[in-house]
Amino acid sequence: MVTWDESWSFTVSYTAPKYPEGSIVSVSIAEADGKTTPAYNGARVTVTKPPISVAVTVKNTGDGAGTLYVECLVDGVSKGTKSVTLNPGQQSLAGSLVWRDISLTEGTHSITVRVRH
Repeated sequence: MVTWDESWSFTVSYTAPKYPEGSIVSVSIAEADGKTTPAYNGARVTVTKPPISVAVTVKNTGDGAGTLYVECLVDGVSKGTKSVTLNPGQQSLAGSLVWRDISLTEGTHSITVRVRH
C-alpha cells in the first residue's frame, strides 16, 4: 500500500514581454531656402521653395527597449522608412530621422509620419 504524506504546491509566474512603443515628439519641414516650419502629423503644408526635408523626433513610450520604424509619407506616397533603437523613455537624437531633398511642386501637400515597432 502506498500512502502520500506530502503535499505539493506549484507557483507559476509569467512575466509579460516588454515592448517599445513609439510616439511622435515633433515634425518639422525645411524648404530649400532654409526656412524651417514646425508641423503636426498629418499637416497640410504649403511649399514655396522645393525641394523639402522632413525631420522627425520620436520617443519610446513603451516599457521595453527596442527598434522603432518611422515612415514618412508625402501626399500618401512613402518616402522611405528609417529605424532607431531606443530605451524606454529615450527619444531620438536631432538629425537622426531626416528625409532630405524631397522633390515637390509648389503648392499644398500632406505630410504624414507613421511609427511602428
